[in-house]
Amino acid sequence: MKPFLRLLLYANALLGLGLAAGPRSIENLGRGVVAVRSSEDDILVTWRLLGLDPDGISFNVYRVTDNGQPKRLNSKVLTGGTNFIDSTADAGSANTYTVRAVVDGKEQKASGSFTLPADSAVEPVVRIPLRPGSTIKYVWVGDLDGDGEWDFVIDRHSTQQSIEAYTSNGTFLWDVNLGPGSENQNNISPGPSAIDVGHWDGVTVFDFDIDGLAEVAIRVSNGVTFGDGKKFTSGKDDNQQFIAILDGRTGALRASSPLPTDYASDGTMAARLGAGFSDGKTPHLFAYLKNRRQDKNFNLLMVSWTFDGKALKQQWKWDRGTKYSEYPDGHNSRILDVDGDGNDEVFEI
Repeated sequence: MKPFLRLLLYANALLGLGLAAGPRSIENLGRGVVAVRSSEDDILVTWRLLGLDPDGISFNVYRVTDNGQPKRLNSKVLTGGTNFIDSTADAGSANTYTVRAVVDGKEQKASGSFTLPADSAVEPVVRIPLRPGSTIKYVWVGDLDGDGEWDFVIDRHSTQQSIEAYTSNGTFLWDVNLGPGSENQNNISPGPSAIDVGHWDGVTVFDFDIDGLAEVAIRVSNGVTFGDGKKFTSGKDDNQQFIAILDGRTGALRASSPLPTDYASDGTMAARLGAGFSDGKTPHLFAYLKNRRQDKNFNLLMVSWTFDGKALKQQWKWDRGTKYSEYPDGHNSRILDVDGDGNDEVFEI
């Protein structure tokens, strides 16, 4: 086994190999219709193929110009993909697009719509309005409000860091100030609540309690102010770190759990977070945690939690100890079912 894959199997090893995997949850997403001007004369319309779509599905694309009537754009049902070039639209008018799936020859209900404003620029992006503010480095996506479309969580980098949440159309939802613990933004030994330094993110978005609404997982410490204005004060000192689950709609704290303190004497731990299914059916929050020893080697922990809607419960912890050459450091985490048994593994690259 190559060195960078040597962390590959420990998630299943800790859970016990051979566990029977049940069906895992999937996001209840819509078609995600998007349109952009791909040239002066063309509008590119794209949409999602969903996980439960049947084989042989096809599509029809409809356009409404200004306040007119819906017009089907394709003469034959579309079978070759999930995109369409509209070369007949008046780009000087607002054009609204919807998609209808066709299953066994029967047209299904219309998707959600997307409106391309009049006189939009020719560019391969959809512009989402954001509040003015400091530098943005990262964005995480998830359905925060349950409407079937991906919403956005972004970071802000200033003296004290913060995160902000927006709906899919750019409506501001909330912000969280990460407090004094985010002022030290060193990429080797960041502050207890600092995010997005070096290869560390410290945030992820996922529907951990399978209620149809994505939560935000983040590493916090004393002084963090949540979306409802409440301040975190649960640490025994300002360096104690916690994993927190935030309500995706409000930014309020829903649950928190202390990070393991195995290596607290060497300082706070930087974190990469991710989501997967260790048992094949229950969403797990994974944390890759590391800090530096005085001898310049790194302590390394991997930890997993589940969230039932009320509390975080730690499921397992893996400690590299001093096996530095056997389990070398990585700079990216990947979570996927490598061996096809239905249970996700975690590995570093």
